[in-house]
Amino acid sequence: MKTKINNTIKLNSYNIISDAVEMGINYGYMRAHKYNDKPTEQDFKAAIQDGIMNSLSEVIDYGNE
Repeated sequence: MKTKINNTIKLNSYNIISDAVEMGINYGYMRAHKYNDKPTEQDFKAAIQDGIMNSLSEVIDYGNE
C-alpha cells in the first residue's frame, strides 16, 4: 500500500527579496571601501547596485538560461 503525501511550502517572497537587497547593500558598501579609502558617491552607487543585483540573482531565476 502506497501512502500519498501532499505537502505545500509557501515562501514569503517579500522577506526573501528584502533580505537579499539588505545583504547586497551591505556587501556593496564594504566593497566600495575595499580598494579605495575615500570612495566617491558614484563608487558607492555602483558597488551597491552590483551587490544588490548579485544578491538578487541568488534568489531569483530570471529565465535567461
